[in-house]
Amino acid sequence: MNEYWYDAEGQLCAVQSTRYGNGTIIQYVYDSEGARIAKGTLSSAPGAYSTCAPPSASGATLSSSAGLALTNRYLVDLGGEQVTEFSEGGSETWQHSNIWVGSRLTATLDRSGLHFELADPLGTKREQVNVSGVVENRWTSLPFGNDLNNPPSYSAPDATEHHFTGKERDAESGNDYFEARYYSSAMGRFTTPDWSAKTDPVPYAVFGDPQSLNLYAYVRNNPLVRLDPDGHGCNGWGCLQQAQTEAEKRLNMTEAQQKAQQQSQNSPLTDKSGNVVQGANGKPALIPNGFDVNAVVQSGKATGELRGVAPMVGAKATSEDLANFGRGGKWDLQRLSGNFDPRYIDSATILIGMYAASSHITRNQILDIENFVARGSTYAKGTVMDSTYTHLPVRNVTNTDIGMRLIQSGAYVP
Repeated sequence: MNEYWYDAEGQLCAVQSTRYGNGTIIQYVYDSEGARIAKGTLSSAPGAYSTCAPPSASGATLSSSAGLALTNRYLVDLGGEQVTEFSEGGSETWQHSNIWVGSRLTATLDRSGLHFELADPLGTKREQVNVSGVVENRWTSLPFGNDLNNPPSYSAPDATEHHFTGKERDAESGNDYFEARYYSSAMGRFTTPDWSAKTDPVPYAVFGDPQSLNLYAYVRNNPLVRLDPDGHGCNGWGCLQQAQTEAEKRLNMTEAQQKAQQQSQNSPLTDKSGNVVQGANGKPALIPNGFDVNAVVQSGKATGELRGVAPMVGAKATSEDLANFGRGGKWDLQRLSGNFDPRYIDSATILIGMYAASSHITRNQILDIENFVARGSTYAKGTVMDSTYTHLPVRNVTNTDIGMRLIQSGAYVP
C-alpha cells in the first residue's frame, strides 16, 4: 500500500510505501518545467492538508529543507528522459548514464561497463547484454507491465531501473514515472487523472472512442499494441493517425508551448515541382514549421516594384526588410527561438538570396551588404572564407547564389 502527497501544481511530491518496513518517506524534486531531477528521504511526513516543502538552494546545489536528505540526483534531456544518475549523501557519486536513440533506451554505462538493452516492439526492456553479446539479465512481465520478472531469470545487477516501455520504475512505490504523471502497473492505470496546460474538462479525449474518456486509463486499455510516450498520449494501432493525435495534443497546449513545439520541428524547403532544395553542404535546407517563406519572397517582390516607381521609397523598404534578417530579426531562421540553431545555417542565407532576387537586388549588392554586416563575426576554426567577400564564408556566398537562382530561374514561385 502507498500513501501519496501532492504539491500545489498537482505533482506527486512524496510517497510512503509498505515496501519500506521502516516507514521511509521519499520526496521527489522537479525543475521549473516539471521534469524530475532528484529524490530524497524526509525525516517526517508533511503536515495534514499541506504539500511538500520545496528544497532550498545554496548556490547551485540543493540543500536539506524540512528534513529532506537527497539520495539521488538526475540529469535529464530536453524531453525529460533521465540521462545520468548520481547518488547523494556525503559526496556525489556517479551511478550510470543512459543512452537514448529516437526516444528509445539503447544502452547504459555504469561502473561495471557498457550494457545494451534489448527491448520488445513497445520499448519494454527484455534482455540486458554486455559488449560481447552475453546475456546478463532477462525480464518478463504481463501486458500492463505488472508482475515484472516473477520469478527472476538472472541474478546479475540491473544496469538501469527503466523497464516498462522504457520508463523508470521507482523501487519505493513500484510506480512508473511517465513524466506528466505516474503509472501503477499493479492497477493497470495512472494514479492521477490526465491533465492539460489549457483548461479542458476531458483532456486529450477523442469523443469517437469512449475508452479515451477515462482519464486514468492507460493507452485506452489496450497495452498490447499501444504505448504512452509522456503520460498524455496514445501511440500505436487504434489511436487514430499519429498526425491527428498530435493535433489533439496541440489543442491542449498553451500558446507558448505550441510555439516552442512548432519551432522545434521543421520540413525541407521545396521548389514549385516539389523537389527538395539542397544547401551548400549538400543536405536539405530546413525551414521551421510555421515559418512563411512565401511572405518573405512576396515582401521582396513588393519592394522591387516600389523601387521601379519610386527608388527612394524602394530603398527605404529594402533596408527595413533586410533588417529582419539581422541577428534576432523576424526572418533570422537561426535564432527564431532566441538561441542559435545550427540546423538553419544554410536555409537562412538561401532565404536572403531569394529575397534579393525577388526585390531585384543584384548579386554584388546583396553580398556587399552581407559582407558589411558580417564584419567582426567569428566562425569555427577551419571555415573557408570567400576571397572577394572576405568576411563571409564560401558557404554563405554559395547559399545566397542558390536562393537567387531559385527565383531567377522560376524554380520557386510564391
